[in-house]
Amino acid sequence: MKIAILSDIHGNLEAFESVLNEVYKRKVDKIICLGDLIDYGPNPNEVVEIAKREFDIIVMGNHDYAVVDRSIIKHFAVVARSSILWTLDVLTDENKLFISSLKLEENFKDIYIVHACPKFMLDWTYILSIDEAKIYFEYTDSFITLIGHTHIPAIFKKVFSNIEHIVPKEGVKYKLERDAMYFLNPGSVGQPRDGDYRASFGILNLDELTFEIHRVDYDVKKTIKKILNCDLPQILAYRLENGL
Repeated sequence: MKIAILSDIHGNLEAFESVLNEVYKRKVDKIICLGDLIDYGPNPNEVVEIAKREFDIIVMGNHDYAVVDRSIIKHFAVVARSSILWTLDVLTDENKLFISSLKLEENFKDIYIVHACPKFMLDWTYILSIDEAKIYFEYTDSFITLIGHTHIPAIFKKVFSNIEHIVPKEGVKYKLERDAMYFLNPGSVGQPRDGDYRASFGILNLDELTFEIHRVDYDVKKTIKKILNCDLPQILAYRLENGL
């Protein structure tokens, strides 16, 4: 079984459509989304509508969670607070209802699916380092845990008490060993933060036991123009162009 893993689309329609076109070419069996369909980008409704049709599994991200509980907004950075208020204002009631129906965690086969971190989902912890991974490996017994949230592709591998952090190279298939446990992060479709503006997604092959990262070029200037022409913070356009 071949599974496409997408995360952190953040209302970026151009990046989303480009990634889906690439995913379709790869003839995957399932598409899993790790959350944050909305915020930052100028097309939250369009992204949610496509997600409803195309995704087999979606978990709720912290920006999605603002639809359910606006009190989370006080924990956002200044730019994120401004952009989520704009996003909540333009979201349709139907799409708010759909987002509110999403779960914080899902399981599929031997895969645990969450936006940020296992068990303590509402902490929205960023797993960026071995020290952080070490803490959260204690809260899952799944062979594979899928995480997003950081907007940076990553593989964390645990064998007994040893944890390795692998920065996956684009297009390289990484073999998953059955005697290990993994956190797999596909990076971000709509707002990468690793210095590469191109949209990022992952392919998990359960037959071959491999994981790979792919990057997709898209019309980033079109998205930037949309941001500049609405009431979103303009710094989001700069961040998008520079992959920050």
